[in-house]
Amino acid sequence: FQWPYYLTTNIEVIDNTIEIGNETASFILLESIRWLYLVPSFKDLNKSDQYLLIEQSWSIIFLLTSAEMKKFLNQS
Repeated sequence: FQWPYYLTTNIEVIDNTIEIGNETASFILLESIRWLYLVPSFKDLNKSDQYLLIEQSWSIIFLLTSAEMKKFLNQS
């Protein structure tokens, strides 16, 4: 079985879009965590508290960082 050309092209576009989305999400999450380690009060916490805080609040931090990055990118 072979997919029609127009379907394979659409699948490739969807795959590329998903890949770009994943890379962007990874970048935002890593930048969020990098920023956390620049906050003096976060660095003062012991490692287990740091990990727990990240584990419990990563989604909120991710959303806030995404919004901030979008605001920054829209200014350009």
